[in-house]
Amino acid sequence: MRANFFRLKNLALAVLLPAFFVSCTKQGNLGGPSVPNSGTSATLSGSVAGGLSPVTGATVNLQLAGGTSLATATTSSTGAYTLSFTNPGGTGLLYISVTGGNAGGGSNSNSTMYALVGLPGNVPSTIAINEMTTAAFGDMMFAFGFTNASGGFNAPPNAAGSTNALTQYNGLVASGKVNGNLVAASQIKVSTIADSLAYCVETPGNCSTLFATAANSSGSPATSMTNAIANMLTIAADTTPVYNLAFPLAPTTGFAISSAPSGSSSLSFVMPATSQSGIPVGSAPFGIAIDTSGNIWVGNSGGNSITELNSSGNNVTTITSVPGPQQDLAIDQGNNIWTPSGNNVIEVSAAGSIVGTFGVGTTARGVAIDPSGNIWVANNGSNNVTELTQSGTVVGTFNLNNGPTPGTGPMGIAIDASNNVWVQCLTSANVLKLNSSGVIVGTTALGSTPTSGGIAIDSSGNVWVNSLNTVTKINGGSGSIMNTATATSAGQIAIDKAGNTWVGSTTTTITEIINSGSNASVLGTYTGGATNRGIAIDASGNVWTTQSGGSTVFQLQAVTSGNEFYPYTTGPMVPSSY
Repeated sequence: MRANFFRLKNLALAVLLPAFFVSCTKQGNLGGPSVPNSGTSATLSGSVAGGLSPVTGATVNLQLAGGTSLATATTSSTGAYTLSFTNPGGTGLLYISVTGGNAGGGSNSNSTMYALVGLPGNVPSTIAINEMTTAAFGDMMFAFGFTNASGGFNAPPNAAGSTNALTQYNGLVASGKVNGNLVAASQIKVSTIADSLAYCVETPGNCSTLFATAANSSGSPATSMTNAIANMLTIAADTTPVYNLAFPLAPTTGFAISSAPSGSSSLSFVMPATSQSGIPVGSAPFGIAIDTSGNIWVGNSGGNSITELNSSGNNVTTITSVPGPQQDLAIDQGNNIWTPSGNNVIEVSAAGSIVGTFGVGTTARGVAIDPSGNIWVANNGSNNVTELTQSGTVVGTFNLNNGPTPGTGPMGIAIDASNNVWVQCLTSANVLKLNSSGVIVGTTALGSTPTSGGIAIDSSGNVWVNSLNTVTKINGGSGSIMNTATATSAGQIAIDKAGNTWVGSTTTTITEIINSGSNASVLGTYTGGATNRGIAIDASGNVWTTQSGGSTVFQLQAVTSGNEFYPYTTGPMVPSSY
């Protein structure tokens, strides 16, 4: 049975968010008066349904992201509920969980459903909850990292994260149906997942079959509806078993399925990207990095300057007299910015003033900062790497030609959690691993010569590096190649909080690659600006790229951009119930 589960992950991810948003309008009104200011009393009402049947006797709990319960109620004989609560204020999202109840097939202890409510300052007066809201709520939780240590719905990292979630919420619902901008195949997936959950909600005896269909990576059945959703979100499987459960219910649930979902390897839904392009910076921007305050720093290689943008993309300041900042920017623990420049590395303070210019090797290109705060610079012209302290004192310069397989033309550089330094060498088409003392301890040959710098390390210590039209995933321990994925004219690389890899390019393409175990397959491609070479991702999941062929920065709002993020690398990381 395990062999039949290989595409279920894509299907679930494709479906859940739109499903969630649809149902909130399908059986309830998202309009109505807003909840007043913090500290004031308010009420929220609605209904709970299993398909089109009311769920009676269920416990409804209104919660603030992070776990605080604000109010509880029990559904009536019509599935109705009313919640009286005190508005908590702030920017954390409110959501509803529903446990137990009877959808007509008997009391169901396995039934657990959810719905997103919204921001405390703008809560609809009526919210409906059913399988669609549940599936999509799970997608939002798992796919975008909104889970806490106990598996509950955690708050997005900041107000922008909450706003992005709501943007997607509103963008996927139109006139009580799936947004018409979604392709037909995606609408099929929405209904399939919703009906598969209804299979359990409406008939308690069916839950064991759903749980077996939504087994984990070892083939063990799910232990709850929430666990089943988590498994469906994280385990690729054949869509047929889910469809076989779902299709017979479609006529009685209101979640129509016109045909079986595609069995292809990429089943995620696609919706129009919401992006902000043409943000002016200096000439020929290349390197880009984001500080802990969410400010975006851009090195303008043709403008001899560094531009600071705030998190909204507004220009804060431009630091001049920075000669030709190169492909990388790195930000240290004090939010100081470091950029290669000619045969130097330049430090700029968070306030925008030049702290110092420090000599390194010839034609400095890549820069990275190790866990101890030391700065490492890849010197493309002298085939060596320089290590400096935060005060700019040179600790050492390490020749890359000393290993059994020389590294020439160093460009990209990245440092793992163990202080190992990984250097991407363009001319010799290999990647060198240096220990913290600068000694070469490993070499990995790439399949083709990179056209530009691009290297990053994920949370598992695996190394991602570009080479021409591919991105290679390297085991950080052994140095062996784990997998490769296609990325046209691959540029710089960034890894999001869900662990997936985003690749800029010398074209208009931005590529997202799934990072799951040894996997490295393309999850989605997006159209950015021109020459999206530099790339960085902020705390809210927005992707920022530099347009090195012009003088602008492009923002792709990742939460609303289409294909979903896969959340985990080793399967579900949530409890069986919560």
